[in-house]
Amino acid sequence: MLEVHCWRLPVLGCKVNVDAALNVSRSVVGIVARNNTGSLSWAAAKFFKGYVNVEVAEVLAILKGLQLTDSEPRCPVLVESDALNAINLCRGLFSSRNEVDNDAG
Repeated sequence: MLEVHCWRLPVLGCKVNVDAALNVSRSVVGIVARNNTGSLSWAAAKFFKGYVNVEVAEVLAILKGLQLTDSEPRCPVLVESDALNAINLCRGLFSSRNEVDNDAG
């Protein structure tokens, strides 16, 4: 059965969504932040020359999103990514990329 997930407003603070697009010659991550009314707070993109591993790209996008959000007044921040390994790496559930590779294999 297909499960559909829709974007939802954060209850408080802001929500940062990240995603990566990769190919052999260039990689890019997109980062978007919206407040609890759904209004766009800011958006950013970061480009990399050459191929970057998807988990690495997503972690870098999460880091950039948190850095950009840190310049705003203190409020709760919810981060969303479609890369579970990147989320788990950020949450400390993996201590290294090697553990990510072992878990995925």
